[in-house]
Amino acid sequence: MPAPSRSEISRVLSHALRHAPEEYGLELETEGWAPVGDVIPALRLMGPEWAVDGKVLHPSLGFIGSGRHRRIRGWKVRSNPPQCCPARR
Repeated sequence: MPAPSRSEISRVLSHALRHAPEEYGLELETEGWAPVGDVIPALRLMGPEWAVDGKVLHPSLGFIGSGRHRRIRGWKVRSNPPQCCPARR
């Protein structure tokens, strides 16, 4: 089976970070942050073709389409805005 496309990775990341982190074995930190080191093994749960590394994952973390779906800070990523936490004003 071919490796997932950037859009497929983006879709799964959105689901994992915004809607069902527990289904991917992710524990979100304060304000919805997840270490990238935890996200990579979480993606591998999707099957062997999802054995992505940071070079494949990084382009899918930032801009997808016309808006920014995720924020990256150091080695952490979160959905933008995070669904787990109330919006700050």
